[in-house]
Amino acid sequence: MAKSRNLGKTPWNKGKQSSEEHKANIRSGMSSSELCNKWRAPRVTWECKTCHLQKQLTLSKAAHAKYCSRNCVQRDPDRRHILVAAGLKSANIQRETRRSKNECAFAELCKKQFSHVTCNDPIFEGWDADVLIHDHKIAVLWNCKWHYVEISHKQSLKQVQTRDSVKIAIIKKMGWTPYVIKDMGKFNLKKVLSEFETLKKYICQ
Repeated sequence: MAKSRNLGKTPWNKGKQSSEEHKANIRSGMSSSELCNKWRAPRVTWECKTCHLQKQLTLSKAAHAKYCSRNCVQRDPDRRHILVAAGLKSANIQRETRRSKNECAFAELCKKQFSHVTCNDPIFEGWDADVLIHDHKIAVLWNCKWHYVEISHKQSLKQVQTRDSVKIAIIKKMGWTPYVIKDMGKFNLKKVLSEFETLKKYICQ
C-alpha cells in the first residue's frame, strides 16, 4: 500500500496547541482558565460611539462595531440626521400617492371656509402637513390606518410613527399647531363633515 503524502502531518491541528505543549502547561501548574486565556484571540477595550459603554472585544469585532445596541444607533446625532433625511424622501414620495378621498373632501371644505389654505406644502423644514390653514397656523395631519397599524411588511409601523413624532415636533417649533385626525375607515362623507365641524369649534375656542 502506497504511503500517504500527508503522513506525519496534521493540518487539522494547525494553529492549535499540541499534546506535548498541553502536557507541559499542565506540568507548569496553569489552571484551565489560564490555559483558555492563553490560546483565545487577543481582545481590546472597545467603546460605544453613543453611550460610551466599554466592552472587551476581539480585534476583528472592535474594528467594525460602532454601537452596542439599536437604541444607540437611533440616538447618534449623525445617524439621526441620515434617518430624518430618509424619512423626508419617503414622505415626499408618498405625499400625493397616499391622499385619501376623505382627506381630499376635508381639504375642499377648508378651502371654502378659510381664505388661505394649502395642501401637502413642505414648509416645515422639508416636512409637510396634509392641510395647512394659514389663517390660524393650523397644520392638519389626516392620519389613515397605516399610521396606527402595520399593513405591509414593506412599511415599518415604528418608522412611520417615529417620522410622525419628528414632524409634529418641527411643526410646533415653527409656531404652528398640529391638528391630528385619525381615520381608520374608507370614504365616509359623514365623518368628513363631522371632523370639519369639530375643527371649526376648536378654532372658535
